Amino acid sequence: MKCNILLLLVLAAVTTTKAQDGSPSEAADEKRYSFAETYFGVEMNYMPHYQPSVFVNPSGNTQSFDRPAFLAPSVTIGGTHFWGYVDFFVSIATRNINLSRPSEETPRVYNDLNTMTGLKIYPLALRNKTIRPYVGFKFSPVTYTQTNEDQFEAQVTQVKSMFDVGVGFTNRFLYAYVGYTRIINPNYLVPISKTQFETVQIIPHFISFGINYKLETTKPLVKSRFHKRLHEKMAQTNGLGFFVGAGPSAAFPTRNSSYLTEFRPYLDQRAMPSIFPDFSVGYHFSKTDLNVALSYRFYGQSRSGFDVSHRLNRHSLLLEGYKFLGDYHGFVPFIGGGVSYESIRFQETEAEEQVADFTTQKFTPVLTVGWDIRPARKGDWWLLRTNLRYMPFLDIQHQGKALSLQHLEFNFIQFVIYPQRLAQRKTLDPHQQ
Repeated sequence: MKCNILLLLVLAAVTTTKAQDGSPSEAADEKRYSFAETYFGVEMNYMPHYQPSVFVNPSGNTQSFDRPAFLAPSVTIGGTHFWGYVDFFVSIATRNINLSRPSEETPRVYNDLNTMTGLKIYPLALRNKTIRPYVGFKFSPVTYTQTNEDQFEAQVTQVKSMFDVGVGFTNRFLYAYVGYTRIINPNYLVPISKTQFETVQIIPHFISFGINYKLETTKPLVKSRFHKRLHEKMAQTNGLGFFVGAGPSAAFPTRNSSYLTEFRPYLDQRAMPSIFPDFSVGYHFSKTDLNVALSYRFYGQSRSGFDVSHRLNRHSLLLEGYKFLGDYHGFVPFIGGGVSYESIRFQETEAEEQVADFTTQKFTPVLTVGWDIRPARKGDWWLLRTNLRYMPFLDIQHQGKALSLQHLEFNFIQFVIYPQRLAQRKTLDPHQQ
């Protein structure tokens, strides 16, 4: 999981050109304001018929059954970067649609792609009204859910790497693509009872079609006097740096829990927490290009199997600082860290009776990396930010064993506003007076 995120960051870094200096020119501004285009839309994934699975029938014997093909729709948020050569995206799965009715005598089965994160690389840059081939890489925590004996459900989640090939098309308003995806190592070890496990193959490949609406918010600003004058002011002072931000996030489990291994091996080790909001407030010291911020996140994580269920509720307040490392035509990476205060409540039920309910508070270190998309260097009153945070030591103890919360938090796209800079429009832009 951590290697997948690192691979995306390395690919982003090697695709950039040399860092720019702080002296804007008209030609440089043209490149900066055309560096990236944001989009949002929908994606449809067709999952064909695949190998049968196994369940325990009412007689207590194992029995195989076929699984129907299905459609997996999702909502996509992303952006084409590096002038059309790279597409970074996040695809958030919705509810699957079965293409045939399963037998009432066999278990219900679901394959949930959860949140797919990845990139497409276009050897020939995307251009309006042209079709371009791409190759891509993405990963997703894929959850396999199956009913078993006595109608209890069992779940298994694993992070799966996937490779893509396809073609993309773009015009002034739309960005569309169609592609083929191959999942690496599609096998799962699935509990069909509390003590029996069987190897099951999830979908090994699928076909995707996406259509998206492009949001162009930067090119019209290339000749803006306000942004040029604000950049000149911000390059000479650490003032006007207050910001607020908000955006959706996901948390990817990266480590197994010894409590589950020892006492509940039939429960899902890598159950995905729900999508959650990330709120931040902080200050940008623009002259030194350094951020200090407070970030607040909260989410729920649940897992269940047979007659046991778990629920974790986490509230996190993080004090962090990070330094920006160069400026690559508006792609501005950063690295840093901080300390987080965690309040975690754990609840466990068995046979519909509560057997555990407690809350733990603790402090834990956090590593932070990410990047800003800055069209106007230091002269933006709003921008888009991506944060990735990792807590290498976060867990709670139960019955002498650990329940891991070593999650990689991925704040996809955070919308950041600088109110003080926005207020400068009346003094720096004559058209606003």
